[in-house]
Amino acid sequence: MSGIPNPAAFARSLEGRAASPASSSPVDGDVSVVDEALAVLDGLEALPCAERVGVFETVHERLQDILATVDDA
Repeated sequence: MSGIPNPAAFARSLEGRAASPASSSPVDGDVSVVDEALAVLDGLEALPCAERVGVFETVHERLQDILATVDDA
């Protein structure tokens, strides 16, 4: 281990915490999928700044996936 933070590896470890885009969408005011995506940010302050980037990217991608399914409903 080099001691250099690996945000991409951390982000990959969080991918299973949010529901997959195909499993649910925020239809009829159901924002639970958005809440699940944002829950990944809980505890972010405990991470070094360099590792937070990957977490933000993961959440951003998840929110984009959720928005992409809104018109499909």
